[in-house]
Amino acid sequence: MKKYIFLAFYIILAIFLISCGGEQQSTDTDKAQAVDRVTVTFKTNCDEMLPQTKVAPGTTIYTPTNIKKEGYVLDGWYLNGEKWISESTVNENITLEAKWIPLEYKITYHMGEGTVKTYTIEDEIELPCVEEENSIFIGWSTDIEGENPFTSLKKGTTGNLELYAVKTYFKMEFTELEDGSYEISGYERNDDKVIEHLILPSEYNGKPVTSIGEDAFQWLGSVTTLEIPSSIKTIGIHSFYCTRVKKIIVNEGVESIRRSAFAGAKTEEIHLADSIVLIDENAFSNCQQLKTINLPKSLIGLGYCAFASCKELSIDVVIPEGVTMIIDKTFINCEKIKSVKLHENITYIGEHAFQKCISIKELEVFSGSIENYAFYSCYSLEKLIIHNDVTKILSCAFDTCNLKDVMIYQGVDIIEYDAFLFITVPIYTDATEKPKGWQIDVVLADTPTDE
Repeated sequence: MKKYIFLAFYIILAIFLISCGGEQQSTDTDKAQAVDRVTVTFKTNCDEMLPQTKVAPGTTIYTPTNIKKEGYVLDGWYLNGEKWISESTVNENITLEAKWIPLEYKITYHMGEGTVKTYTIEDEIELPCVEEENSIFIGWSTDIEGENPFTSLKKGTTGNLELYAVKTYFKMEFTELEDGSYEISGYERNDDKVIEHLILPSEYNGKPVTSIGEDAFQWLGSVTTLEIPSSIKTIGIHSFYCTRVKKIIVNEGVESIRRSAFAGAKTEEIHLADSIVLIDENAFSNCQQLKTINLPKSLIGLGYCAFASCKELSIDVVIPEGVTMIIDKTFINCEKIKSVKLHENITYIGEHAFQKCISIKELEVFSGSIENYAFYSCYSLEKLIIHNDVTKILSCAFDTCNLKDVMIYQGVDIIEYDAFLFITVPIYTDATEKPKGWQIDVVLADTPTDE
């Protein structure tokens, strides 16, 4: 009996060992096969993703040809910069990268010829301007009725285009000048149709348009953006008085903006060319909706009340190096000006120049005279540094400011007694004794102070 029991035990043990050995052999085979496989990765360079492919070494690879990318055609697949030939074999891990060629699209112009005939999805193109007597080119439209005109093609545009020239036919008046060029002297109002982007003509009768005359476009409405071309040198007196144009672009080449040119305008945004050397008196006064404008780098003259009462103007004022005098009331009542950066060549800061610029917090003055009420009622002004080359500080220059930290260097010749009227904090100087022309109390450099 025992003999049969032991025999049964050995039979069961033999079956178990054979079974384990078979499983181990199968696992080892799978591992070997996994090690032998190589990975092919496809980098598509588009929105479509392809899964990695694992194949045995020596396998023939057929590269995909049905992937798509808008605006492009597939040039092929590349390995380390070399074009991969489809149906080639692979023996190691590789990454194949798709290379795309931009498709070329055709542009067909109607009602006016253009010079740009083709484009690709990667191009950003300024489209040509079509000029015609007594009309203003607005832009191009893909709609024959002229809806949604545009003046440029943005990157990402695709497809063959048929473009129709969009013009506005409100009549303009021109006056011939002594040198043979023309001035725009007026226009016939046409408020029925809103013009999104109006580019003023640069030529008339084959001659350049070099100026915009007095009162030429005052009260102009029904225009969203107006662009002044580089041919124009002078923007005349009251030329855009009380205009309702929201955005104005003044291109390089324009040199002067004359008296009250944009006074009272409802414009919100103005871009000035760096070629401008003169902004005359009241040029932008009372533009109460103006939020942003720049001071041109070439600017030399900045006139009386140039930006007076631009109450929404929210910029950092950087006075250009060529401007040496800030005339009376230049920035009066500009309540949202963030800061003012002056330079060492300024000889004069006029009366009421920055009066009630209530958002300025810090100020450093390097030179020149600071006239009566120059910074009067700058309520937020807390820190002030006056350098040696400042010649004088006159009556109420900093009256009713909220000064907490004031330093005046001893080179200043004259400070009138009420220059800092109602300022209660100590005024410090680097002088060891009070200069003769100073009529204010100061804390001298050698006076001990509490830490």
